Amino acid sequence: MKTIINKQTSVSYYKGENLLLTPSGASNGEWFDKGCTTANCDLVTCQDVPTDWAGGHYTYAGNQWARTAEGAAAHQALLAAAIAATVQKIDADTDALYAAVTGNRGMEYITAEAEATAFAGGGYTADPAPASVASWATAKGWTAQAAADDIIATAAAWRTAQAAIRAARLLRKEQARTAADLAALATTRAQWAGFVAAIREQLGV
Repeated sequence: MKTIINKQTSVSYYKGENLLLTPSGASNGEWFDKGCTTANCDLVTCQDVPTDWAGGHYTYAGNQWARTAEGAAAHQALLAAAIAATVQKIDADTDALYAAVTGNRGMEYITAEAEATAFAGGGYTADPAPASVASWATAKGWTAQAAADDIIATAAAWRTAQAAIRAARLLRKEQARTAADLAALATTRAQWAGFVAAIREQLGV
């Protein structure tokens, strides 16, 4: 890759394989800039061009890239926007997970868990069994005890998943908020996406 840099400031103005620099101006065959000439600029071959390179946003000297003040400001603005979007996505993904598991039936499941737990705690002797337990037993063709145990086990599994979701959500949001650059933020997004895929598979949603 080639870049055209200012002789005095080392600011990189253009990059590309087809760059030309002459006494009358710079070009890549599609555009021409008479302000960049061999008098004030150099055409150099560079390596590892930054992924967010933009004209005027980097200097190139001693085979090293460094952001200019303009580039640093642009990067910070881009990073701030990307962080906000990542935090928003993490919350949205979490809400989607909860919706997929409980929908609008959260209170129904809480009631069923409470009634099943009380029924089990009383030695499964209440007659009749609590309504939430009885309805599940009827639907499945089970005994009231089997229905209560299933409700309790399902609720326990969901509580464990909830704890994992909360821990991952809080961790990844904080990592996003404190990301030093876009690469670190991309790593956080990838880790969160992997967790969401795994927890969805675990929950069957």
